[in-house]
Amino acid sequence: EKETIDKSSEDQSLFAEPLIDNLVANREKDLEIYIKQKKDRLAAEARAAEKIRAV
Repeated sequence: EKETIDKSSEDQSLFAEPLIDNLVANREKDLEIYIKQKKDRLAAEARAAEKIRAV
């Protein structure tokens, strides 16, 4: 019985870091997408403002 408990705690330690790494990687990817979308939106707003001024 003790071996089973030790093994399951080993499994938890084996999978904990990759899970956290994956979460961090996903969050970084989401942030990169968010930043790109924000830059694109700001650029589009600036272009729209230029068109309005030109009229």
